Order: sequence, then structure tokens, then C-alpha cells
Amino acid sequence: MNKFILLAAFLIAFTTSHAQNPEQILKTSYSKCLSINNGYYDLHMRMKFMDLKDTSWDGEEKFFFNKLKNDSVYSIAFNCELFSDGHYIRNKLYTGNEFVTFSKTDSTAAIMLKSKWINKLMDLSHNDKISFFNPFIRKDCYPLPQASDYTDGKHFFSFIGKEVVHDTNCLHVQMIDYPKFDSSEIGHTIKEKTDYWINSKDMLPVKYAIQSTILQYGDTLSEYISLTLKEYHLNNVKNLAQLQLSAIPSYCRLSDYTETKRIELLLKGTSVPAWASISPEGKPVSLSDYTGKFVLIDFFYKSCYPCMQAIPALESFHQKYKNQGLQVIGIDPVDSLNEDTKHFISKAGITYPVVIDEKGEIPKKYDVSEYPTFYLIGKDGKVLFAAAGFDKSVEGKLEELIKSNL
Repeated sequence: MNKFILLAAFLIAFTTSHAQNPEQILKTSYSKCLSINNGYYDLHMRMKFMDLKDTSWDGEEKFFFNKLKNDSVYSIAFNCELFSDGHYIRNKLYTGNEFVTFSKTDSTAAIMLKSKWINKLMDLSHNDKISFFNPFIRKDCYPLPQASDYTDGKHFFSFIGKEVVHDTNCLHVQMIDYPKFDSSEIGHTIKEKTDYWINSKDMLPVKYAIQSTILQYGDTLSEYISLTLKEYHLNNVKNLAQLQLSAIPSYCRLSDYTETKRIELLLKGTSVPAWASISPEGKPVSLSDYTGKFVLIDFFYKSCYPCMQAIPALESFHQKYKNQGLQVIGIDPVDSLNEDTKHFISKAGITYPVVIDEKGEIPKKYDVSEYPTFYLIGKDGKVLFAAAGFDKSVEGKLEELIKSNL
């Protein structure tokens, strides 16, 4: 009798240990996700971005999908109904040949043919895929671990416990990744934590959350995304009408997509508009304060990565040419006038004047639609050079013009 008790205890311990092996749980879930071909899910999203302290965005998707072979844009046909904070926004439909945005609340519908708008669709898909429940959709089942993650020595796995998500019994597993440090990066991810909640019945993920800890100018910032399935039905979609153009309500008038005309920056030789705002210390600042000076304006904000890449070059220009008549000015129309902004300016090593334009009026006057945007202004108050975006060619052009006009 005692032998049977001991054997039963051993089997229970072995089964429990196996069930709580985090790597085995994730590998099994990965295998299950590979078998998914089509389905429907109702998804709740919560996202907090790096530039927001305590504010998150909530959204919902009702999502029909069918995997496509050899599709270069989305890899799935889908019909996605989008909600934000509980309010219906619009539908996005991709058939494999057409991409349509339409609204069930009015008659608007814009269609893009893949054959005509392939490059634009590639850009759209890059942003859209962030909100998809990717383990069901992507070929690599991201963010479930890949084979190399188990052996590279950078990823660490742990079993957190058994938990309930939307009345579903789940196994909560965690993976932590410590990326290799790159000193050349302005913002470096020092830790990425991914939590998975795996349905203990079918071993499919029903929730995952990714939290990134980022080191920027000596400060640690964080951002996260959490996606939770409220409902799902897989590999049982018999009628694919939801994924065809016929799914668009008959009262919606289909019109060809027209690209929004890009706003052009002020032309060379244009007299620049006057402006007045305040410094991080709350003091009034205006363009007229620099009348007769050679001025380089940088439109930026603190969570814009290309903007951060430009700051060392701008600070270098300021230090090298300030005594020869150059005035560098940073204009931030996104961030608020508070201690966080002042702290950022100090940590970033910015010693040239910065203007906090909380009303966002100055960029409108200068036709700014991208960040960073630079204006080099002559002593006569006219544009010498304007550029959106930052790379080595822009840096070189700015320095060349600064030297030749001082």
C-alpha cells in the first residue's frame, strides 16, 4: 500500500513539475499557434508609451482573419473593427488585393489597390501589426520565444503561477531579456520583460504583455503593451465573406484613396514668421530677441528618437559657432512646461535656448509636419535652408551653410 502511495506521489510531483516548466509551456504554445489558419478574436489592448508617465491608451479589436500564402504585405486577409475607449472608430479590411477603410456610421470608404499602393501599404502594415494578436497571425508566432532564445544565455524564463484571465484558467509564464548594450544608442533598452498567460486547456496564449525599460541620458523610462483576448474561435471559419469587399455595407460609397498632399516647408528666401513663447523657466522668448543674428531653429520633442539623435550635433554647432554669431534655438511644441521637461533638457546636455510652445502655434506658422525639422535663418530674417528629418547628410549640409554664412 505504501508503495502505491509513494508511486502516486512521485507521478503527481513529476506531472506538476513538467506542467510548470516555463520553457516547455512556451514551446507547446508555439507549436499550437503554428496550426492556426483562420479565426476570429475579440481583443482588448492597453498601451503606455515612453513619453507618458502614467497615462495609457485603451482600445479594442473585433478581428476576422485568414492566413494567405506568399502575401508580401500583411500575410493575412482580415476585417478589423476598431474601438477606442469603448467608442467605434472604423473598419479596416484587407483582401489580399485591396485595402479598404470604411465606417459603419456613415458612407465613407476609401480603397487602395495593392498593385498601385504597395509601398504605402507596407508602411501601414508596419504600424498595424503592433495591435494584432501576433501569436495567431505571424509565421514566427511573435512574441513567443524563438528556438535561439532558449540557448543564447540572454533570455531567462520562470513560471509565475496559475491565474484566471476572463474566466479562463491560465499558466502565467515570464521571459526576461537583457539586450546587449550599445553605447552609440541614445535610448537603449536595458531590460524587456514579456509575460504570457497560456490557456491551460488548449495551451494557446490568451494574453501577453511586453514591458521595456529604456535608459536615456542616465534616466530609466518605460513603455508597455498588453493584449488580452476576451473571446476567440479558431480554424472554424467556413464563410470568408467577412474578408471580401462584399462585407462593406452597401450604403458606403467606395472611392479611390488619395494621398494627403505633403506640406512643403517654407522656401529659401521666405521671410520667416514672428513668434513669441516661453522658456522652460517660464520666461518670455521671441524671435525678435535674436534680430540681426544667424539663427538655427530645431523643432523637436523629447520622446522623438530622431530628434534625440540630432541633439549632440546641434549642441556641437552651438559650442563651436556661438561666439561667431550663430544662435541655436530648440522649439518643443509637444511637451509641457514642467520639471520633467527641464530635467530632460539638463540631462540631454542642451545649453542653447529652448522654447516650450504648449499651444503648438509656432510649427503651424513654419509648416512643420515632421520631427525634427530644421530652419537655418539668415541675419536678414529669411530662410537659407530647411529640412525635415535628421541624418549625416543633413548635419553636413547645415555645418557647410553655417560656415559659409557666418
